[in-house]
Amino acid sequence: MCAQCGLSGLETRVHSKVRNARVKRRATGVQEDCQATSVASAQEKNTIQRGMLVWFKFQDHPFWPAVVKNVSKNDKTARVLLIEGNMQLERRGVRVPLRKLKLLDCGEKLSLLQRASKVYSQGINWCLSVIDHYREDLACGSFRGSFMDYYTARASYPLRRAIQEGDLRIDFPKVNYADLEDWEEETTLGGKGPRKKLLPDRMRAAWDRANQKLVDFIVKKKGADQHLLDIVKGKKPSRWLDDLWKSKREVFCIETYLEDEDQLHLVATHLQEISKEAHQALL
Repeated sequence: MCAQCGLSGLETRVHSKVRNARVKRRATGVQEDCQATSVASAQEKNTIQRGMLVWFKFQDHPFWPAVVKNVSKNDKTARVLLIEGNMQLERRGVRVPLRKLKLLDCGEKLSLLQRASKVYSQGINWCLSVIDHYREDLACGSFRGSFMDYYTARASYPLRRAIQEGDLRIDFPKVNYADLEDWEEETTLGGKGPRKKLLPDRMRAAWDRANQKLVDFIVKKKGADQHLLDIVKGKKPSRWLDDLWKSKREVFCIETYLEDEDQLHLVATHLQEISKEAHQALL
């Protein structure tokens, strides 16, 4: 018997185990709350951290919701997985520069959503539905943990079941993670690291060759000069330019079709020359 409370030794041990279990649960809850707070703080500071939800543009697909698996601060890169009905959480994910990612709730969210809806209307709606359910469960306290934990948990199974069991057909952007990992291993074994802004697949060389024709048309043949000058001088309409002038937000950078640094430099330099010519003509 316990001298102080009168409980038997067995009862004392049981109560002790219950108290320990409660302490562990509280500690786990505090740790998960700290992780959630850390992610929320990172979102406020506009920084990318593990577990965050972002927009990511993979190759010719539109920007798509993705989850950050990990972040390398030294390389300023992250690995992300696109959110879809059959996420391959065991994969390492696509390696991408941090500057290429946009926070899920960024100012461009509506525009990115509209673009994605044009190609994958059902897919983007499904993704946002899963994300909304995850956030609601976090808010009401019925779930604690990361989005990746939620995706594999029973709480999200009703949303995943129809797709994973084949009852519902929804298209999502396709990413062959296995090929990406093979490519990374080959470049590592060969002693050649990926170049800056290198597309994470074996199509980069073909992509650049095709784009070079466009660059030559703009820079060498000056095929777009007259068209651009007419727009700047107001002789031709430009919906893109009109949208830019009407935009209330400052535009610091614009996503470009070209990926190669040298090609971008050639086109940018040529456009600067056209801008100077147009400015002189307007004086």
